[in-house]
Amino acid sequence: MAIRTVLNPKAKASEIVGLAKSEYGHHVTTTLVYLVKSKAGVKKAGRKAAKMNGQASPAPIAGATDWIASIKLARGLLQAAGSVANATAILKAVEG
Repeated sequence: MAIRTVLNPKAKASEIVGLAKSEYGHHVTTTLVYLVKSKAGVKKAGRKAAKMNGQASPAPIAGATDWIASIKLARGLLQAAGSVANATAILKAVEG
């Protein structure tokens, strides 16, 4: 959390390490700063890409009835495809 609060995209990792140490007293490594920098926009970028493709994010499976319906759909797909490998291939083809 301390790294994200002092994170400046144009700042060097060593500067961010110094800021985290002086402001929060946390000892962090430059490797950890690079990791946080690389993951900073990942979730946001994924949402933008989904919006640009016109895809809405799928609703999570909330209750037991949703799980049962999903299992029945999966079982029907397996029966129609004949094997797990074929069902996986079909799902990959539909997905992208």
